Parts: sequence; C-alpha cells; structure tokens
Amino acid sequence: MNTVRRMFLPAIIVVAVLIVGMVLAKERGYKQSQAPAITTSMPAETKGATPTAITQEIAWKHSLPEAFAEAKQRKTLIVVDAYADWCHWCKKMDEDTFTNAEVQHRMKDFIPVRINTDDNPEMAQRYGVTGLPTTLVLDATGKVKVSQSGYLPPQDYLQLLAQVAK
Repeated sequence: MNTVRRMFLPAIIVVAVLIVGMVLAKERGYKQSQAPAITTSMPAETKGATPTAITQEIAWKHSLPEAFAEAKQRKTLIVVDAYADWCHWCKKMDEDTFTNAEVQHRMKDFIPVRINTDDNPEMAQRYGVTGLPTTLVLDATGKVKVSQSGYLPPQDYLQLLAQVAK
C-alpha cells in the first residue's frame, strides 16, 4: 500500500496544480490557447529586427551605407550587431545586454547598426561573420576595428565599447 501511495501521490499533486491553474486562468478570462501577451509598438525602421525593447531604446540603423555616411559626419565608430531571428544567444543579448541602461547610454556615442545575416549574407561574408551573435566595430570607411563573436553580457559589452573608444 505504501508503494502505491508513493507512486500516485506526486501524480495527484501535479493534477491538482494543473486544475488550480486552469481555474485561476478561467477566472482571469484567459482562453486555453491564449497566453498573456506583451505588446510593444515598434517604429517602422525596426521591422525585421528582433521585437524586443532594445529596438526602442537604441536607435538601431539597418543600413551600413547610411551608417558610414553618419559616422563620417559625426566622426565616430559604427557598432554592428550581426544576428539572426533563430539565434538563441542573439535573443539573450537582446534581453540582457541591449536592455541594460548603461549599455543603452554608452551606445549613444556610436552609430548602432543591426544586420540580420540571413537577410544579408553578403555582409556576413564581407566581414567574416561565422558565428552569431557577432559584434563588429567599424570605422567610417568600413575597416574592422573589432570583431567579437558570441554572447556578451552587459559588463563585457561595456568593456568592449570602452576599449574601442580609446
């Protein structure tokens, strides 16, 4: 009898939790297939970018020629975020790094550009992007100052920006 109790007690607990969850969801007006949605309005220029808060806090460009022109005018560097919609670590950088207030503030000193490598494979090839995400720092002529592949948490990203700003 004890063996039967040990086997079925966890199953009974799981079923009870599911039932309570369904009752609470029904009381709050959720349909079974409906999940709470987080909506953000995105500027038209961010279409094609990963839909997160980062596209609203950092004024990302999506054109390198436009970025080169602005970099020449402002005499500053370009920071490129090479990403793909399917890339887990790209999304992690969106969630962790690009939503960080210090990173957002520091990026104002650069021309930030987001390039989807699936939509722009020629750019990935031109700059040697072989892994995602990749952070590139370019001068106004397109010369690569830094190419860093992989996820960068906020402090590492800030350190990279500080090094290239010297």
